[in-house]
Amino acid sequence: AETLSRRAAELEKSKVGFSDSNGFEITYSPKDGELKVSNSTTNEYRLNGGWQAMQDSLAAAKRESPWSFSRGLYLAYAADTGSMTSVYLDSAGCVASGEEAAVPPGGSVALRQARHFARGSGVQPVFEAGPLRILLCKKTGSLLILNEADFEYNVHPMWNEARLATRKLPHGLYECDSGSPFRTAIVTLHGLQSRIKVPPASALCLKLAGPLSSVERVALLPLGDRCSTRMLLHKIELDGPCYPFDLTRTTSLADVADMVASGFEEMWYEELLHYDHDAGRVFHKKWGGLSYAHEVDDGDDPVNDFHTIAARMAKRYGGRAARFEYAVNHADRVLFIRTGCSSRGEVENFLQRAKARYPSLKAQFLLISDQPSHEFHGMDGVSHVCESFDPDRMYEDMNYWVNCAHRFKSILDRHGITGRSLYWCPNNLKEAEKEVREAEAATAVPTPPMSHSAPAADPPPLTRDAPKFSHSNLYELERPLPPPTLLGA
Repeated sequence: AETLSRRAAELEKSKVGFSDSNGFEITYSPKDGELKVSNSTTNEYRLNGGWQAMQDSLAAAKRESPWSFSRGLYLAYAADTGSMTSVYLDSAGCVASGEEAAVPPGGSVALRQARHFARGSGVQPVFEAGPLRILLCKKTGSLLILNEADFEYNVHPMWNEARLATRKLPHGLYECDSGSPFRTAIVTLHGLQSRIKVPPASALCLKLAGPLSSVERVALLPLGDRCSTRMLLHKIELDGPCYPFDLTRTTSLADVADMVASGFEEMWYEELLHYDHDAGRVFHKKWGGLSYAHEVDDGDDPVNDFHTIAARMAKRYGGRAARFEYAVNHADRVLFIRTGCSSRGEVENFLQRAKARYPSLKAQFLLISDQPSHEFHGMDGVSHVCESFDPDRMYEDMNYWVNCAHRFKSILDRHGITGRSLYWCPNNLKEAEKEVREAEAATAVPTPPMSHSAPAADPPPLTRDAPKFSHSNLYELERPLPPPTLLGA
């Protein structure tokens, strides 16, 4: 009874958790569940978990009043300035935020627990997955992303539920003021189209910084010669859905140019593929420099039942080829990336044939190979970096892989490629096309009803346009037989 009465009495008053005797103080109001941080000094303070005196004092206050300094994420959001402060308290009442909270001089901030904040009238829930919440501030249009977990959250377009939920948001570029990587949200009619990394036990405020036209989104399209580009993009977290050359070996850039110019179709034709048991690879009969090392799955019998593997390859590479063409046609700009030695003539041939297939193509070509750069001097839109990345060694040596990733990232930085400017190609193109149609229908001007004096409609045409199939559907269609071969030719 005495404990209950003491608790009831203390619930009515604020409790001091820490004071440095210089004008900085942390108090807690059990009644309101509110954490208040006051700074009457002329210096900025940062709530750092390594500040031992503060941590010891908070822990002592928690032990003395177990119902105070409750565990959880606390938030303060100033709608007039768009600034957010977040502090996480652990079960001992100590600061355990993933990022430091700054308290400006001469100011104070009152933080409410996230669960109360998220129910406030000033925010609109957008998405929730366990300890992760995405909210929209109704007044400012800012995105508030709360992470109450003790681990970092990666929110990206491949998380389909999050992507679909963010389709409801106003389209545009959302950013925070930290300047840290992966703190940009690109929102289009397809929803979130960028990667956001939310630190553990923290919250982000991403302000609506501008329209989609304010940032140029660049598609990174690897062209071989091996899978090193894909591995490096994965390590620096700029990877997305697979493209045709991500997991193949293409020793000849001339073969790559031919595949791109022909729309990739023969890349997965079963009669043009054969499995080499000794090499453990699938080889292509037309393009001798093309081979596949990742297509035989556990339980497959490539010698006696190659048809099953070929059918799966048709589906995989049909989809990857469709994404390649979709990215070329929808990104603001394309950066083709080729590793492995190539000649000036091969690069010129590729660009000419790519331009012929995609007349509106706006692209640059980045060649990373262990050869002198002077051969490529004066080529418009072409840059060469004398560098070599060995994917076999990357698989064997993590330190080498990480070192290569740092060098590769610096190359992309010099070409203006970051998480902010990366174009994410939709993974499911059928779904993307449906979303485009829905957006067009939502913005279409309704047709006024026809009056009696209106002229009669034109009769229906006797013929109709052929349907336009995307490459993701090619493998489902019965393709025509190849032309007959003349005897004696």
